[in-house]
Amino acid sequence: MKRFLALALALIMVAALVACGGGSTATGSTPADTGKVDTDTIKDKQDKDIHEVKEGVEYKEEVVIGIRVKLETTDIQAVSNVAHGYTFLMTHEPLVHTNSDGKLIAKLAESWTVSADAKTYTFKLREGVKFHDGSDFTAEDVIYTIQRGLENPTASTTVKGLFGGFESYTAKDKYTVEIVLKEGDSDLLIAMANTGSFGILSKKACEAAEDGYKYGTGPWVNDKFVIGDYTTLVRNDNYWGEKPVTKTVRFRVIPEDSARLIALENKEIDVCIYPANSEVQFVLDNKDLDLVSYEGGLNYLFFNLDHAPFDDENFRLAIANCIDVDAIIKGAKGGYGTRALTTNAPYSFGYFADWASVGMTEYSRNVEVAKEYMAKSKYASGAEFTITVNNNERALIAQIIQDQLKDIGVKVEVNQLDSAGFSAIQKEDGWQALIASIAYTAAGDDFGRSFKSNGGQNKMGYADAKVDELFSKAKSEPDEAKRKEMYKEIQIIIHKAAPVTPLHYDVSFIAYTNKLSGVFWEGRGYHEFSYIKVEK
Repeated sequence: MKRFLALALALIMVAALVACGGGSTATGSTPADTGKVDTDTIKDKQDKDIHEVKEGVEYKEEVVIGIRVKLETTDIQAVSNVAHGYTFLMTHEPLVHTNSDGKLIAKLAESWTVSADAKTYTFKLREGVKFHDGSDFTAEDVIYTIQRGLENPTASTTVKGLFGGFESYTAKDKYTVEIVLKEGDSDLLIAMANTGSFGILSKKACEAAEDGYKYGTGPWVNDKFVIGDYTTLVRNDNYWGEKPVTKTVRFRVIPEDSARLIALENKEIDVCIYPANSEVQFVLDNKDLDLVSYEGGLNYLFFNLDHAPFDDENFRLAIANCIDVDAIIKGAKGGYGTRALTTNAPYSFGYFADWASVGMTEYSRNVEVAKEYMAKSKYASGAEFTITVNNNERALIAQIIQDQLKDIGVKVEVNQLDSAGFSAIQKEDGWQALIASIAYTAAGDDFGRSFKSNGGQNKMGYADAKVDELFSKAKSEPDEAKRKEMYKEIQIIIHKAAPVTPLHYDVSFIAYTNKLSGVFWEGRGYHEFSYIKVEK
């Protein structure tokens, strides 16, 4: 049986200037009877050198990557999701990045220093770098990028959230930038490194043309962009660093999972992003294909705390202790998934799920415990609510939950919407519960997006003054041990209040020709395709 990589959520950043580190690995279970694949570690599968070019080997001039989500823009500040991140990481570059070991490395900044209170960051920029439009990269472009992210109404909440924490940003000279934060942030470099959304834009190009944002400094140049169809990138032969071997990379949109895999089998594409879990075995049985997997977003059952019956903490705890997540993984996800034991990601700094050590228990299906919480709630005689979802898999998960909650006298309706309707109902606050996922970074503060009272992804309306205070203190605390204790306390408080029920971490797959090399498979799904190549 062909073996594949389980990326084990291993993107833990280690840098002397940044106080961050790894958490424990999740101990949640997957059904033991799946038996479909073997697993390797990240080092077994990861290319040792993505730049390596074999002597005497001819490579294809064009590589085609099949994706299921349509790309809507080439503006790196407009969206911050994985699908757009593929191209953004190829065309634009941040000041710092990470290598395959998860360590911070210089990119457009050659070096940097951080003040003891983690409030002042000074970057020495790389000289001799040119944007795709031919203009020189200088400190002025960094300042422009930050200013645009703050002022542009279409900028994503991720961009506004990061730049909004800047007290000042100054070009000290042509190649030196100083950023002063409103409060200390030991995770700043991690945040800046981990998404294409923080690539640097050309001030000259953006001011000269409406689509000037498409020009970066990366090894690839935006060539053709057709919304909902394809995006073509061409090699930047004037790139300051190592140039790719491949001349053209095309991202082709094929929404239907089976059609995308068939295209790979027919050699119409070289990479199939997210084949259906139910079709993984076809890849394993094909001697010309290989497979990589990684654990991605954390799926929650979100509760709207402003709507009954979720205004009652005991009711929420009854739900959390009645759901059998292993049954969900087996019944809705083909056995591929990892049960979530807490509200954070195992690769994030400060992850905590050792509930026994603090005299607590994880959420798991225990009908008697669930009934006890129901009896203490104001809905002891029963309740009903609607779970809103946006795809077939989540509808199936909701149906499994629907069946399980009957045991405690709770009636559930399932409301499936398309993506537009799903987004709209959240903005209108017209939902009671919903299933959605969030992919966190390795930064300890990142899950605050969901649980700070002003968090950009706080769908629940959850607010706890102590949690807000701890997030604020932890972010600026330089002592790692103290920061870990703060994040631990946050997760304990959230676990007791149950504003969400954490369900599982997705296991996602990528199938590709076994003649492929040069890809950095990243633990959260932001894979680096800049040096992708396929042997003829």
